[in-house]
Amino acid sequence: MKWRLFVLVFALCGNSFAQPEIKDCREVSSLIDYIGKNYYWGSPAWLTKMDSVIQLCPNSAEAWGDKAMVYALRGDFITWNELMVKAIERDPSYYLGNRAWHRMRYLQDYSGALKDLMKLDTTASFYTRYVSDVHSHILIAICKEGLGDWTGALSSYNFAIERQTNERGREWVGSL
Repeated sequence: MKWRLFVLVFALCGNSFAQPEIKDCREVSSLIDYIGKNYYWGSPAWLTKMDSVIQLCPNSAEAWGDKAMVYALRGDFITWNELMVKAIERDPSYYLGNRAWHRMRYLQDYSGALKDLMKLDTTASFYTRYVSDVHSHILIAICKEGLGDWTGALSSYNFAIERQTNERGREWVGSL
């Protein structure tokens, strides 16, 4: 009888002891930085801390994205994709490119990467998109090349070179 009463009281009052959910996640970024500096990235302690951050602020794209990257580096791309979807829901302008890069680079999923990059290109504002310091249309060209669309790849390469030349001037050509 005492056990049932304890379970009932805990069930009714358990949520009152929980941390409140934060809607604006800007202050959570400093907490994520602290965790990154004080725990080995991807360690069980780090994952526990990141789970706490996600519980505290489920709208933090950075927390979902960082946690996803741990699984990508471990080669668990199924879990990586599940977590990356949550990051993309919260910040598509950053994480669509991130997912496209990893799909292209590690999985050779040129079709999926191309879909992400095309969606990123349509949702982008009026400035050029760079993913991992590479112009998004260069990545689109690589995906088209990987899919055997040579004409489309050449067109995307030309577009990216022309756009970068217009934005940065001719000096950038050939420089790293």
